[in-house]
Amino acid sequence: MVEKKRDFTGFYEQAGKEVHQETQTSDGSFTNSSLYPSSGESLPVLHSSQASNGAQPDREIFEYSTSQKEKLRFKRLISCVAGGIAAAIVLFASGVNPFTSDPAIGYQQSLGTNSAHITTASASFSSNGNVIPSIVQQSNGAVVLIKTYTKSSNRNSDILNDPFWFFFGGRSEQPESFNDSQLRLYGAGSGFFYKKGGYILTNEHVIANADQIEVTVDGSAEPFIATVLGKSVEHDLAVIKIGSEQDFPVLEMGDSDAMNVGDWVVAIGNPAGFDNTVTVGVISAKEREIPVSDKNGQRQYRHLLQTDASINSGNSGGPLINLDGKVIGMNTAKSSAAQGIGFAIPTSVFVPLIKYLEEGKSIPYSYIGLSLSDIKEDMLDDLNLNSVKGALVAQVLPGTPAFKAGIRQYDVIVKINGQAVEKSKDVVNQVLTLPIGEKVSLTVLRDGKETDFIVVVADKNTA
Repeated sequence: MVEKKRDFTGFYEQAGKEVHQETQTSDGSFTNSSLYPSSGESLPVLHSSQASNGAQPDREIFEYSTSQKEKLRFKRLISCVAGGIAAAIVLFASGVNPFTSDPAIGYQQSLGTNSAHITTASASFSSNGNVIPSIVQQSNGAVVLIKTYTKSSNRNSDILNDPFWFFFGGRSEQPESFNDSQLRLYGAGSGFFYKKGGYILTNEHVIANADQIEVTVDGSAEPFIATVLGKSVEHDLAVIKIGSEQDFPVLEMGDSDAMNVGDWVVAIGNPAGFDNTVTVGVISAKEREIPVSDKNGQRQYRHLLQTDASINSGNSGGPLINLDGKVIGMNTAKSSAAQGIGFAIPTSVFVPLIKYLEEGKSIPYSYIGLSLSDIKEDMLDDLNLNSVKGALVAQVLPGTPAFKAGIRQYDVIVKINGQAVEKSKDVVNQVLTLPIGEKVSLTVLRDGKETDFIVVVADKNTA
């Protein structure tokens, strides 16, 4: 088969001509947490404050590492105006994706870290100092370019209302009209074969809203049409499949929990139209939490790997690989306020969910029905407290497990299953690990007295 080189540089060239000025923030902390996303709840959007006096915004901004031409759904236009007005934005590593400071979230059920459905081909790597080139040679063929198309009439109004269409499209005139049958390029990102038979993993935001998905495999003359088997907006994961008799190489899954800060990693993807681009860095941190927002709501990412391997637009959905040549993360987002800060969803999070995606089933989503907040010093007198330790119940939604158990607004959770609670995230992280149907004991401080409540964890998908 004739190898056909891909060159999509023109796809992004106009974006590169624009000046993208971003301000760095001074505070990256997120104090509020929630165990239940209410459809009627107004959630704060993470963005930097804009000031003509040059003041710095008070929160750091993150963005997806996804590339899009006609549609950059989750972006806001950055204008360089005399006087130094600047704003930081939230973008995806593959095209689009969201994060926020006061998340209202549910919790995925812990399903273990092994999956019988993952069948991969292992590769041997040299130990003579050429390990990274060996990894690249063995892995490149399993990394794919994903392009999405939409019927322009279906998205035309969205494009006109999206300032980033003009920014990244590099032109100020309105798009021309198209008929219903004409497809138009919508976005681009990455993915990788993880199982024989044409099974590909990627981010949900890479393939969101697509009417047609094309997958270009290294060495193939023509792209393949892909079918979505399953996707999860909450977890930002998707499994797609292409039909072909070819024996595509696959990547083996590694153990992200075994990675240490400082360990070397390799990122492979298709940033800015440059296919099969390789960048190298280290694990900068683990267990990062970041919020990202878009017009449809907000997503809270937890347990992320942070890396200084360069992550750019078009990398979303691509693999982050250790020096054993195994995938330990999926590149997903980057900070727009600084360089060298990228994020990947670890295999410990997405591997247990693959079987649900392959079968097109909803992923069990544990929740108890509380919105929680950390306690601040200025709250102590009003709440009749003498310590900021604990998790304040900001909201209890009627009919939820916590409401049925008797927990009410302004209660302070001081223990969960007998373990002391310092911050709201302590409750969040505990609930995250609990299977649906599990009983959890919450010790609550109310009117100066401690009371124990038993709450049964439920599946939000069936709520």
